[in-house]
Amino acid sequence: MRPLARTTRHRTNKTNCIVHRGHGVLMVEEERFPFVAGDVLFVPANALHRFVEFSDDFVTWAVFWGPDGGELPQASAS
Repeated sequence: MRPLARTTRHRTNKTNCIVHRGHGVLMVEEERFPFVAGDVLFVPANALHRFVEFSDDFVTWAVFWGPDGGELPQASAS
């Protein structure tokens, strides 16, 4: 999947990005995570994120998973 040149947020699901080719930087909120081919990147649910400074050959697979609500605290069972 080619990255979009915009910031995005997945409100209900966590995301794993498996880097197939290339290199770059994943921004999660304001934190930078450099990556290369073979890396697996994690984005928590509801986190602003975007790819920056990526190479022309960058390709990643995105896997969305988790229950609705993502990282929201769960009510404790009584």
